[in-house]
Amino acid sequence: MLAQLQRINNLAAETSGLSIITLTGSSLGKNPDYPEELGKQNWEVQLADKEEAANAFRLLLGQESGTIENKLVLIDKEGFTRGFYNGADPEDADRLMAEIKILQYEYKNSAH
Repeated sequence: MLAQLQRINNLAAETSGLSIITLTGSSLGKNPDYPEELGKQNWEVQLADKEEAANAFRLLLGQESGTIENKLVLIDKEGFTRGFYNGADPEDADRLMAEIKILQYEYKNSAH
């Protein structure tokens, strides 16, 4: 999962106005394995206990979320939620990166 987070962070850092939110049940700063950039710039880390996270995902998705440690939410510069992703799933990480590339393309073309 750490390699996926690093790939996502590197790509997202190239796009201003983009936010990624990670829900976690513990402080990422205490885990030396997590990328140093996580929780900085456009990546926000929100602490939540299991019950809070389960309630949030139930409200947002209408389903149980499973573990909160792997959940990522992509927010565009207008503040709209673009998607929910499982950071531990390589296919979901690829979907998230594809969505970031789409946003980069949209932002680049809207500037002209």
